Amino acid sequence: MSAPAPTTAQILADPAAHPYVEPDPWFRFTGRAVEYKTGQTPGFYPWARVHSISVTAPNHDQATKWARDLLGEPRRHDHWHIEWTEVTRCKF
Repeated sequence: MSAPAPTTAQILADPAAHPYVEPDPWFRFTGRAVEYKTGQTPGFYPWARVHSISVTAPNHDQATKWARDLLGEPRRHDHWHIEWTEVTRCKF
């Protein structure tokens, strides 16, 4: 178990003992998702119901997992095909 975070008073009393640690970068993933069948070539077909999706995550794999969690189970087919069209670094 890690130590509790220092309080503001502790940091101000001894700044050298509590150096600033740059957080890991996070990214905004924006894209689209469509359901598809196993064996079907993933793509965006004219008749497909396309969903816009946007999540903030530390990496591509986590973004895809969280997007699938948000979308839930596909209704008509058995998989989600997610295409990230824009990835930008988040500003803190």
